[in-house]
Amino acid sequence: MKINEITEGILGLTYRGYPCTKDCSGHKAGYEWAKLKGITHPGECPYDASNSFWEGCKSYAEGNPE
Repeated sequence: MKINEITEGILGLTYRGYPCTKDCSGHKAGYEWAKLKGITHPGECPYDASNSFWEGCKSYAEGNPE
């Protein structure tokens, strides 16, 4: 089942379930980075990155489908 990456609902914009502040670009960047690096566990995501980048990376590692 394919889910929509960015959704807009009562709580505002979200990217794969994580809330976004503007356009979800940080989340997208984190997701794509994790995909490129083959990240398989949320603990592999960089904690020193922005929160949105980390959440994007984490969403990839959690196995959220594209």
